[in-house]
Amino acid sequence: MKLNTAYFYSLTKRLAVLLILVAMAYLKTLFQVAFVAVGLTSAIQSKAQQPSIFLADPTIFADKGKYYLYGTSSNKGFLVYESADLKTWKQPEDSARQFALKRGETFGSSDFWAPQVFIYKGGYYMAYTANEQIAIAKASSPAGPFRQDSFVKLSGTGKQIDPFVFFDKGKIYLYHVKLQNGNRIFVTEMKPDLSDVIPGTEKECISSSEGWENTAKAEWPVAEGPTVLKHKNTYYLIYSSNDFRNKDYAVGYATSRSPTGPWRKYAGNPTISRHTVGHNGTGHGDVFADKNGQLYYVLHTHNTDERVSPRATAVVKLKFKPAKGGEDVLEADGGSFEFLRSDVPAEKTFAIKNVNVIPMTLSGDVITNASLIIRKDRIVSLKDAQRFAQMAKDNGTWLSPTLTTMKWILSQARSLDELRQSPTL
Repeated sequence: MKLNTAYFYSLTKRLAVLLILVAMAYLKTLFQVAFVAVGLTSAIQSKAQQPSIFLADPTIFADKGKYYLYGTSSNKGFLVYESADLKTWKQPEDSARQFALKRGETFGSSDFWAPQVFIYKGGYYMAYTANEQIAIAKASSPAGPFRQDSFVKLSGTGKQIDPFVFFDKGKIYLYHVKLQNGNRIFVTEMKPDLSDVIPGTEKECISSSEGWENTAKAEWPVAEGPTVLKHKNTYYLIYSSNDFRNKDYAVGYATSRSPTGPWRKYAGNPTISRHTVGHNGTGHGDVFADKNGQLYYVLHTHNTDERVSPRATAVVKLKFKPAKGGEDVLEADGGSFEFLRSDVPAEKTFAIKNVNVIPMTLSGDVITNASLIIRKDRIVSLKDAQRFAQMAKDNGTWLSPTLTTMKWILSQARSLDELRQSPTL
């Protein structure tokens, strides 16, 4: 039989083209599966870096091997979280004890802001803002309940917020913010029983006057959230500037040889900002030390790049760096920035298993099973869920079954209102 070389060549060529097409389709399938897998891995990793506690103006108080976290969050008072290791935080299981200070048990009916907790003569005290005034309540435990026998605020003129009580050489100082021609930081001495301030001792510390402190060039400049440290006989006044809604809200400090000033602002301010930690609206916190003496600054950030509230709670490490011929520099380690996480009981963990990711390609349906464990406390917003679903659509894939998809999106939503705004996938 005579071999038709032309026909054989044509057949071989067609087979080669077919093999190339099959190989290309297979590679495309592998690429899409890998893309989805990377997307899932990235989503899981990113969630590990997402906040789950939303307290603004936070403070952490260490006592007897435990840490207590408080902050601005509710018109009902101040929630409290507890931790043994600074890694996971939980609220008391008894809902009646989740507020360290409750409205109706102390001064104030609204605007419960910026608490500070400290121990003095064997008692636990909380200095706080309510109704844009400052008050001090007492408790027998850092977890509360903090109460007042008589519902009273501290004396002073005008609106006063953001208290910080500081003890030094037998005197008690109250650093605070007055709302007059901007938010300005003042200090005044307190009576030994903490019942009130001492008239005639008030003195202004600092106001916002530098470029980084008012990037919006607002008519109402802001310097707020004071915290004071003493290190090698130098006083460090840590504060935040810009409106808290501004993405440039940031932290700086000033120093003095006296607790009442005069204060000199550090030339390297701001020490904590969106440029150093990668998140907008960083500021208004407090300093504390862990069990090993490591200093931290607990602060809040904006919720996302597009949304301010609810503000998220995080910590960053601090250290003093020696400087030749001058006072030590207070530095923040931006790389140590970490959001605080809530320890949600196991029964509140939302698990989805065997979510089917099905790439549609020339070679047919290739099914990849992916197991996701999504904790409600680790979720940022419904927008993340929508972004993931869109990624799947854009790459020729869908999530199946629909019921599982909607359950997944439900786990992303902060509220039913947010869920109702979600388009049907």
